[in-house]
Amino acid sequence: MKPTKEEILQSIKRAYLLLESLDGELAWLRDFVKPDVKKILNEAKSKNNHLKITIVRGMSDQGRAQVEEMAVEFHDTILEIIDKKK
Repeated sequence: MKPTKEEILQSIKRAYLLLESLDGELAWLRDFVKPDVKKILNEAKSKNNHLKITIVRGMSDQGRAQVEEMAVEFHDTILEIIDKKK
């Protein structure tokens, strides 16, 4: 069954949240790896940013602000979960 427009939009928002979280982790990791790995992380971050920009272009200003706020909360939640498992 084909997803509804609302389901597709929710999926795009979830993808953006994941991309935003990944972006922060890639940036942090670059400071602690060898130069050859740093190059790979930079390439991944560049592709990640391109996809984020593509998604953001289709959002209204209000929608963009809402999703960016959700991305920060999502990233913080992931970090809390990781810290609890240590």
